[in-house]
Amino acid sequence: MPTDRYNNLAAFRAFLDAKLVDPGNDLTLDEVLALWDAENQTDAERDEAHRTVADGLADAARRTIGRDPRSRT
Repeated sequence: MPTDRYNNLAAFRAFLDAKLVDPGNDLTLDEVLALWDAENQTDAERDEAHRTVADGLADAARRTIGRDPRSRT
């Protein structure tokens, strides 16, 4: 992630203020920090995360093809 923005307290404050403006926002601290991390990823980090999710979904699909969806095995 871009270190200059990631470690910029003013940028984090603006990000946090934008999240807090919504009175219905019930985000936890962990969720806000995860969003901050996600918004500050480099393109390479984002691409790697997308590949990892896609690989996991493909693996799950391979495991379930041909099985009875009610089966637990």
